[in-house]
Order: sequence, then C-alpha cells, then structure tokens
Amino acid sequence: MRFWALQVVCFLIARIVFASPAPAPLLQTPAAGALNVDPDGVLSWRWVDDLISNGSFESGMSPGWYTGGTDPGLWSIYTDTTNSDGMGYRFATVEFPYQSTNHFMGQLIQDLYVPADAISATLQWKERIVNNLPPRLIARLRVLLAQGGIAVALLEDANGNEPQFRQRTFVSRSTNLLAYAGQTLQLIFQADNYFPVPQFGWYADIDGVSLACEHLSTPEFQVLVGNTSTLRATNQIGSTTDLTISMPLLVTNHIYYWKVGAVRDGVTNFSSTFQFKTGPRMISLTYKGFSANGILLGFSSKTNRSYTIEQKDGSLSTTGWYDLLPIGPGTGDLMEAEVPLPFMDEVYWRLRVSQ
Repeated sequence: MRFWALQVVCFLIARIVFASPAPAPLLQTPAAGALNVDPDGVLSWRWVDDLISNGSFESGMSPGWYTGGTDPGLWSIYTDTTNSDGMGYRFATVEFPYQSTNHFMGQLIQDLYVPADAISATLQWKERIVNNLPPRLIARLRVLLAQGGIAVALLEDANGNEPQFRQRTFVSRSTNLLAYAGQTLQLIFQADNYFPVPQFGWYADIDGVSLACEHLSTPEFQVLVGNTSTLRATNQIGSTTDLTISMPLLVTNHIYYWKVGAVRDGVTNFSSTFQFKTGPRMISLTYKGFSANGILLGFSSKTNRSYTIEQKDGSLSTTGWYDLLPIGPGTGDLMEAEVPLPFMDEVYWRLRVSQ
C-alpha cells in the first residue's frame, strides 16, 4: 500500500450532508436581450447543484466540516478583514511548525454524496501553499477521497516548492467525480509536517470548495414573468420540477422580464433577471385534403394552449368572424381538425389561440 494511504486513520463516522438551500437556476432561453422571440415558445434554464456545505468557510468551521487525524486542532479559520486575496473573507488554514519536533497530522473533512442520477459531478477547490524556506521540505498538503476511512484517491500531494505556488496566490484545482455516482465519500484536506521543523516556516490555505453536480432530481422551480424588471410573487406564472415551462399567453412585439427561483428546505434562491422582446405570432393553418364529411385542416399545437377554428363567410360578409369548431387543449404535436363543407361559394378559416 502506498505511503499516503497509510496516513488516513479509520476514525471517520459515515454521515451524509446535503447542501441547503438550492443554488439559483441559470437562465438559458430566451437569452438576455433576445429579440423576435416566439410568444408561444418555452422558457428554459439549467440547474447545477452544489453539494458542498459551506465551501467558502464564511460560516466558520461548520456546517459540514469537521476535523480529524492525530492532531485535529491544526486546522482553523483565518479571517481576512480586507479580502485582499480576492477570495472570501474567511478560509481554512494550517501552519507549521507547531512548536515541537514531533510529527503532526491534521485533517479537514466533509462527507459527500454523489447522486446516483448524476450526469456531471465536478469537484473544485482553491489552495495556496507558502514555504518560507525553500527548497527545504517542511510540510505537505494532501487532498484525498476516502470511503469509510480508507483512501481511494489522491487528488493533490504538494509541499509548496512547486512552481505554481511560488507566487503565493490561490491555485484552482478541479476533478471529475462522476465515477462515484451513488456513493458516499469523505473529502479530506490533510496537512502533515516533516521534523524537526524550523519556526514559522510553512502554511497552507483552502477556500472555494464546491461539488457542482447536474442530476435528474431537481427542486421546485418558481417561474416569474412580467412587464417590468421588478418581479414579485404576483408575477409567478407557475411552478415545476422540470427545466422548462411553456410561456403564458404573451403580447406580440412587447418587452418582458423573467426569472426563476429554486426552492428547497423552505428557501428560494432566484436567478438573474433576463429581458426579451417578443416577435409576431406565427400560426399556420394548413389544408390537408378532403374527408368524407368535410375538409381536413392541420396545425401545430402546444399543451398550454387551447384552439378554436373561426370562419368568415365571404370577404364581404357583414357577420365577420365567428366560432366554427372549438378544438380544445393542444397535444404538443401536429393536430388535425375536420370542418364541414361550406354552403357559401367563398369562406375563410383561421385559428384562434387562447390559454
């Protein structure tokens, strides 16, 4: 067994931490500022779950995080009141030496569950290692995945002498965890020192930890559409667990605003607000041929619309348009309707759409 695997002690207690609340959706179509949008189209968005709890450490060492190893007190939260590092105001940190010539090993841990229905699972974090006495080996930072206290993957093994750490800035790391779909893992940030160590020689910082996951199980989404950028509860057109919703009956050549909120554990997080402008309503009623009792007309339909065929008896008719054949809700596919043969020499048909 490799040396790094031996350093993970079997003290871990299996527990699953589900991120809460749900992250905000990412609006897709219509895109921000889109023009000539189909007023009978659909609104669509993406939703990426973050299954790391408190990955920015802004809430301190909890919720989600716990410590372990032979010296769990090595890890602490550093508060940067100026935010000079471009990250959050807090991050996890560990420093060596520890005023001793002994060997120390501390772990910062969070339990993860990769959803069984995951279609993507990207683990990301940012790390910074500073070695004040290069090229001396003072300590190491290891990032591991474990299951039940047994290491299954080594994601990082660095001592601070590597070129990417010499600028003393945060370095981004990313890895794909889709292979662990349906499994519980422990994410471990482990720091241990060489000895003896000089005083005030080495430290490592961790921040921006996330597990961005797209999967089939989604929260409830509240969809708001309105005439102004100030959207309130009265602008909600519906809720769904899908990633799309059909538009309400919109006016043509008009500017609308929309946003979507993801609801979980009683908390709603809203997306950005997008603006779009509708174009003309394009409704096509097609002649399909004769039937035994009349004439077949065809049209494309949407499930959140209701349809009626209207008739006008001649271009000079004083009666105007009237309802000839109520069809009812659309199926979402091509539909056909049979209208009776007219008694007049000249008639017109058109399709009326309602909600």
